[in-house]
Amino acid sequence: MKVVSLSDLLELLETHCGAVIVSMTARTEPKLLMRSRRTQEVGRYPDGIEKLVKGQFLLANRYRDNVRAQRRREGHPTPNSFRSGKLWAGKGERVGRFIARHVESGRLYVVARPASDEHGYPVRIWQRWIDLATGRDIAGDELVELRRDWLANPPTISHKQQLARQIPYRTYHLVSIHTLRFGGESYRLRFDRQPWLLDVH
Repeated sequence: MKVVSLSDLLELLETHCGAVIVSMTARTEPKLLMRSRRTQEVGRYPDGIEKLVKGQFLLANRYRDNVRAQRRREGHPTPNSFRSGKLWAGKGERVGRFIARHVESGRLYVVARPASDEHGYPVRIWQRWIDLATGRDIAGDELVELRRDWLANPPTISHKQQLARQIPYRTYHLVSIHTLRFGGESYRLRFDRQPWLLDVH
């Protein structure tokens, strides 16, 4: 594994013209509700949850064009009428082909299309959800319940796309990305300074 700065990593990605297929491993602590949506139980996960996930992604492709192409495949009567909204309701700005910056916080994010199943739901190479109070893995029915009842920001489906197979797009905070692999090499980001202060053009 090579440890690189963000600028070095972006230079390596830029050597690929067009879209780039990568695998990413990310480590996050999803925001949880204080009480269950369904049962109103309080404080089941007092120290929070850690989510470890590895998936495949397509970088530097165009969301609008992807949705329009899928509309054509599905026989939508007006495939080119789809218009994508502004990133984070206008609070996002693109910084090159791979990165977006939140204009209020200054934080940097990778913009990516995750690999998905026949319905358009993102698929993972592997994932783990860990109860940080006990260190135990959350799986099976408990994981279903966690996602349904405890996540403060559960994934949403875009009805605006008007598709049977949705086109998922996600943003990943740079500090959550543990490893990024492409071209047969693994890279880990080195943050000499906070990533939202890096000089990226």
